[in-house]
Amino acid sequence: GEEVQLNGTTSAIRWLTGSGLPKVPVHVAATGPRMIQAAARHAEGVDLTVGAETERIRWGTATARDAGPAGLAVGEYVNVAVDPDLDRARQLVRGSAATFARFSAKAGQADSQDADRVVREYQRDQHGQASATFAKQLDNDFIDRFAACGPPAVVRHRLTELRACGLD
Repeated sequence: GEEVQLNGTTSAIRWLTGSGLPKVPVHVAATGPRMIQAAARHAEGVDLTVGAETERIRWGTATARDAGPAGLAVGEYVNVAVDPDLDRARQLVRGSAATFARFSAKAGQADSQDADRVVREYQRDQHGQASATFAKQLDNDFIDRFAACGPPAVVRHRLTELRACGLD
């Protein structure tokens, strides 16, 4: 295997040496600018975790592409719930949207009172649960910005809009 040096330590996956197996492509989930840049320099792909706001995805995509080589794959984790009932769809993504909001706020990338509240009130034993106090307090506007949810046509439009931000 290919040797990698990090902080003066050399490491390699020795059992791959001479195996004839191709390198496994590595994709890194990243939220903040330094992690996005590091992932872009060292991995084959960056999977952003910045919510579903177009300006944030454009920023994350540009940050990755500026730091990485040509051909770098850039994706985005998007919480999606398709349901004709918008309120039910929002409820389906509420817990996971709260989790992404927490990561973004901790990385200094979320600038809303909702995200700050999630960080303050987060309880590990309720991670990802829509019934968590910190998740229930997220308003509908926040859920709509941090996820793609609602009837099929709305979600399709939203995902098309996000893809147009430079995602692969």
